[in-house]
Amino acid sequence: MGGGGNDPRLWARIFGFIALAVAWPMLLLIAFATLASGWPDPRVAVVAVLALAFDTLGLVILWRSF
Repeated sequence: MGGGGNDPRLWARIFGFIALAVAWPMLLLIAFATLASGWPDPRVAVVAVLALAFDTLGLVILWRSF
């Protein structure tokens, strides 16, 4: 419904997809680092927590925008 490009749901979808686009490569990197080393060091665990936070944020934003 014409908002002149100022549709909040559209912006929410854009930010949700950006959050998911940031999270998934980090999660894949963590998976490969864990497989390579056997157990992640604390730095990898911090990145994992950040990736899961971005992933959850993206999913929540997308869920609420539809």
